[in-house]
Amino acid sequence: MRYKAVFFDLDKTLWTFKDVDGRRQIYRKQGQKLIEILNKHGVEVKWDANFMGSVVGNGIWAAERTEYYSTAIPPDYGAILKRIVEFWVGDVPIDLDWNEIYASLYVDEAPMKFIYPDVLPSLQKLKDADVKLAIVSNRTMGGEAFIKDFGSTPLAPFFDAIVVSCDVGFMKPHPEIFRIAMRRLGVEADEAAMVGDLLRADVIGAQNAGITAIWINRDGQPNEYPSVKPNFEIGDFHELTEIVFGDEGL
Repeated sequence: MRYKAVFFDLDKTLWTFKDVDGRRQIYRKQGQKLIEILNKHGVEVKWDANFMGSVVGNGIWAAERTEYYSTAIPPDYGAILKRIVEFWVGDVPIDLDWNEIYASLYVDEAPMKFIYPDVLPSLQKLKDADVKLAIVSNRTMGGEAFIKDFGSTPLAPFFDAIVVSCDVGFMKPHPEIFRIAMRRLGVEADEAAMVGDLLRADVIGAQNAGITAIWINRDGQPNEYPSVKPNFEIGDFHELTEIVFGDEGL
């Protein structure tokens, strides 16, 4: 067997939204939660849940993208939320705990996700062969709530560790998030492989940490960055087990 451990990205690798409107559904729920919290603190919000969820969700995403491209260190999500609310809503009580409010906006997205049909059988083969498995994911929300909700999915029993960027303080492609996963599984870089759909985050990040990078390209898209060279390219998870078990060469 070529690898003792395999790390996986989540979105568009293991699962994806069932509905193209999935992201907006999350934003809408977050917007409603935020309005209710602000109302409880005597802050009147004239905007509807769709609007508030959109400005918060897109504002957080934009701030994270800036850090993703420059430092790969997650931003201060609570501080960003505070600035967004102050801009769109107005003055708010100074004693609010914005990190706590941000965490309370968490929405369980697992029921909105579709697990690709090739995933569970392949994970079972890897698990049966005693390959250690970990999630390594860039997320704007994590913590105990995410771990609990992920634990209720069919994916959960296969994984020995879950490493989420907003919890560990590093985003892919920062090599440290991969090193954290290695330490949690007790493996060295040459014993691990990373599977993900993003060339910048998953492939470059893994290779910078000395890990084999397996690019999953489910749609057969051309590599738009020819200078980024994954160690392997696969179209589905059936090919993954062949690589991990050593039936294919580099």
